[in-house]
Amino acid sequence: MANILHPQASVEFSCPALEAIDIVHRYGSVTALDHVSLAVEEGEFVTILGPSGSGKTTLLRVIGGFETPTSAGRLDIAGVDVRGLPANHREVATVFQHYALFPHMTVGQNVEYGLKVRGVMPAGRRRQAEEALRLVRLSDKYNRQVHQLSGGEKQRVAFARALVTEPRILLLDEPMGALDEKLRREMQVEIRALQRELKATFIQVTHSQEEALTMSDRIAVMNRGRIEQLGTPAEIFDRPATRFVASFMGMTNIYDGTVRAVDGKTVRLDVAGHILCGLWTGPNSPLIGSRAFAAIHPQRVAINPLPDGGSFGLRGQVQSAAYRGAHTDIVLETAIGDFTASVGGFAPVGGTEVAVSWHPEDCAIGAIGEAT
Repeated sequence: MANILHPQASVEFSCPALEAIDIVHRYGSVTALDHVSLAVEEGEFVTILGPSGSGKTTLLRVIGGFETPTSAGRLDIAGVDVRGLPANHREVATVFQHYALFPHMTVGQNVEYGLKVRGVMPAGRRRQAEEALRLVRLSDKYNRQVHQLSGGEKQRVAFARALVTEPRILLLDEPMGALDEKLRREMQVEIRALQRELKATFIQVTHSQEEALTMSDRIAVMNRGRIEQLGTPAEIFDRPATRFVASFMGMTNIYDGTVRAVDGKTVRLDVAGHILCGLWTGPNSPLIGSRAFAAIHPQRVAINPLPDGGSFGLRGQVQSAAYRGAHTDIVLETAIGDFTASVGGFAPVGGTEVAVSWHPEDCAIGAIGEAT
């Protein structure tokens, strides 16, 4: 990994940036982390994704030293056991959703604060703060007051303040939650580009699927205190290993059934007497006769007038059509239940009989109850 403020001074590390093994944390009778394990390599951008209450923020706080876990088999940052070490003795820095900037300080003083605490002399603090502000494109804001900044500029200052201490891991706690949609999308691209430029290790927490897919090398999807699936954005989006992951990633068309045939990764699932064909995503091999789910993203299907139904598909009657600008969400009544298709350029009226079809590789089939 490169030195953050001096990327030309490259340093090679032989151990992962983070090794968290068998982490358990309880709040009274509530288990927030249920034997969670996560390893993050140097230079990776990993997002911990999940709904409220899934344990993602608790995991980030445990990594950062803001929470002491009930038990931990291992918790190493850059090869150093940090169990019992307070936050200010760990090689991490955190960017919070609401920035946590000091309103009585200038931008430069905010960025320099961590260096001042570490005893860095004023001239050195100024030089490093200016370099950090340059990285986040705020070179001309050193003497500005915090209240004079926009939301996006405040976020950049928060990043500069975290980066200036040159942490081994930068923790991002919902860093774009306070921004409007347009600015949030712009910042997703900027933060990802900054991480790649610095070759730094970022661990982000978010409940936004879009942020996770846009920014990450890998995504850990959490549910009820456990990691249900860990994989690349494409694996998480297209190959959900569990029913929860499929639903959380927007696969609104999810149906339970029985495995009838298996040909390598291709599985034929019987759902209410209708065969759905897709690719197996579960961690264990499928078994004939076992219960499984089929999940299909609405935007991965085609909808056509009868009689052309495709090789694998359903017939149904249009119940509603909602125009969304770039696409139209069409809800069909079919023999296996309601089915949603997101399509462009074709908006049949209610009551129309149509066919919906998909390619088998666009249908994920996994075992009910399994998790990786």
